[in-house]
Amino acid sequence: MNRILIAAVAMILAGCTTTAQQSANLATLGPDYFYENAEVKGDALDETIQVNTRRASYSSASFQELMAGTPTADPFVRAFKDKNTGEIDAQIYVPIQHQMSSWLHPYQANYGSPLTTGETVRIGTDVDCSYSAGCRYYETVGFMLDTETIERAGAAPTPSGSFVFRIKTQGGVDVDSEVPWAEIAGALRRIRDAG
Repeated sequence: MNRILIAAVAMILAGCTTTAQQSANLATLGPDYFYENAEVKGDALDETIQVNTRRASYSSASFQELMAGTPTADPFVRAFKDKNTGEIDAQIYVPIQHQMSSWLHPYQANYGSPLTTGETVRIGTDVDCSYSAGCRYYETVGFMLDTETIERAGAAPTPSGSFVFRIKTQGGVDVDSEVPWAEIAGALRRIRDAG
C-alpha cells in the first residue's frame, strides 16, 4: 500500500512543471501562435470586439509553488476595439492564486523602464477552503497597458523576450510575473484584423 502511495505522489510531482518552465515554453512561441489561438468575442450587436489569449497561454501553478504558499499568476492579454472609432486598448489580465492566510488585495502594477505604474482593477475573487493545507485564494485583477507599450509590442515583426511586471499588494507579498511580447503582439494583430 505504501509503495502505491509513494508511486502516485512521485507521478504527480514528476508531471508538475514550474511556472518558470511554462513561461519559458510560452516565450518560444511566435505571434502567429497567439494570433491563431486567440479567442474573439463580439457580434453585430456589440459596440466593442474583445480578443483574449487565455486559452493560448494557460499554465497552472505548480504543486510545489502552491504548497510553499507562493502566490502565482497566470496572466494573459485582453484587447478591445471600439467598432465606431477603431480605438484599441489592451489589458493584462492576472488571475492570482495563493494559500496565504488572507486576501492579498492587489492595488498596483509596475512595469517598464522608465518605471510605469498603473492601478489594478479587481475583476473577481473566490476562496476554496476544502484543502487540508488551508484555503486557496483566487484574486483576479487587470491593468491597462499604456500607449507606448502597445506600440512597442505591435512594432516588432518578431518580438522576443517577455513583458515583465509586478503586482503590488496590500498583503505585503508582491507578485512578479510576465507575458511574452509575442503574446501581446499576436493579440494586437488579431484585434486589428477583427471586425
